[in-house]
Amino acid sequence: MKNEQKDIIIFTGQSGINIDSCISRLANDGLQYKFFAIDKIMSQLSGQEFTDILGMPPKIQESLWTDAFQDFLKTSSAKVEKDRYVFLTFHACYFHQRYKAFISPVNLSELMKLKDRIKMVIMFIDDCYDIYRRLTEDDQMYDYVMKLEPFDALLQSITNISNLLIWREVENAFSRKIGQLLNVPPIYCISVKHPSFLVSRLIKRAQSELKILYLSHPISAIRKTGYERTSAFPTELNALIQEVLKYENMILFIPDAIDEYRIKFDSKSDKYIPEFMEGWPLPFEDQWLCGHLSEKLQGVNPLNPRNFPFSKAEENIQSSISSSLKMLISRIVDQVNARDRTLVEQSKDGVLVFRPYWAAFVPTGVEEEMKYNYDLKARYGETERRAYLMSTHEDTGKWRISHLFTLIEASTNIDDRKRKGLELLLQKWLDHSKRVSEFYSKSYNRNLIRKELESVLGDYEFDRRLVGSFKGALAAGKLLQKAELLKKGWEEIFNQIDVDDPLLRYADKEGVLLCEQQRFQEETRGFIQNVIIGKA
Repeated sequence: MKNEQKDIIIFTGQSGINIDSCISRLANDGLQYKFFAIDKIMSQLSGQEFTDILGMPPKIQESLWTDAFQDFLKTSSAKVEKDRYVFLTFHACYFHQRYKAFISPVNLSELMKLKDRIKMVIMFIDDCYDIYRRLTEDDQMYDYVMKLEPFDALLQSITNISNLLIWREVENAFSRKIGQLLNVPPIYCISVKHPSFLVSRLIKRAQSELKILYLSHPISAIRKTGYERTSAFPTELNALIQEVLKYENMILFIPDAIDEYRIKFDSKSDKYIPEFMEGWPLPFEDQWLCGHLSEKLQGVNPLNPRNFPFSKAEENIQSSISSSLKMLISRIVDQVNARDRTLVEQSKDGVLVFRPYWAAFVPTGVEEEMKYNYDLKARYGETERRAYLMSTHEDTGKWRISHLFTLIEASTNIDDRKRKGLELLLQKWLDHSKRVSEFYSKSYNRNLIRKELESVLGDYEFDRRLVGSFKGALAAGKLLQKAELLKKGWEEIFNQIDVDDPLLRYADKEGVLLCEQQRFQEETRGFIQNVIIGKA
């Protein structure tokens, strides 16, 4: 009898993620399922360890994959009871151990036999550093690195991690094509550092019952400040995540669950070094799909697993390592941009933006994510999308102050001494609550602000690009003409400061929360319940 229930969930992911282990944690959420791993079936049918299969000729791998899949079909053909599922796992592509190339053993024509039963495809991803740690264990593909000389192990590790990033791109591309071929609209890319209950909700509930959002917030800007002003930011952010996800119909994809853009840079030597900045803290750690790394693996520095003494190395060696790290970072940045857009795409209801002006400027990443969400809504017909923006008066006031100083520095002919003076004045204003409040409410005295700034600027002129062409009467004299130019320049700057915040253009008015900082947590809870959940 044909099974008419969409009961099969396909899970894919590259080696080093331990997909089977991740799935086992879903049982803790009450999911009822039968579990089939194509890789394990291949080993059982061939009598070979899977690591040995990875070195076989591609044709043999493809034949084994087909045999294993047909074995799965026989076993899973019976109709499954309602609210029970079949979990099918496989790697969409292999990194061939002898060819040193990516190949896919998946038999698409066989896979098409499942077309009417597939509920969704889920691609598991993880931090490339943790994947690398797992793959350096005994009998794993990178275990040889731990036997190399420290310098060789360092350079080889940078290369290996770069290859893992490429592998993830290929795995995801194959997985998406598999989902498209099977005509499965929900194709999700999910980091295994999300809580298991989030995946369970995706599986158990109909899409129409769920509200699925992407969390957007400043990341690099927060980290660059060294957590000085921002020491409370991760705590506030995690409280928000927990508040949102306590509602059973909410899904929130968290970009920080992949935290790879954190290789240290030494500004004194102008070099990248094989160490990490502090990791971004995440909530629900005890409920992550991936569980915890062993204590032994946590002690491995993926960039420098054999502890090469970088700080004592010669200048040319440090420069060589720094250049290699810089290329790795470039690849990581490209993937961050692509992945964040993927996460926005799969969040059918839009984005939730948390305190974007915290660092007193507009984060490029947040603006791009909001713009992309807006484009999906306005240009590509996804009309149900929204952008929910949560911020405070104080953040907005500080952003306007910083924006003012940025405009002045970019528009005047000032030297380093005056620039330093502006930096000191900027910090003074950012620390002055009354001044911050005036800029939020746009109630500041323009003449007073100009006077304070000119006490630092001394003799100055505005760039012609700001004031445009001035056609004042020459007979009035150069001093009067200069005064008129300065007046015009200040008017232009203040007009730019007083315009609406740049991110609000991408959000509906009713989806914006702006309140005083001391009431923010209370207002946040009400906003989530009444505005976000209320429209779910």
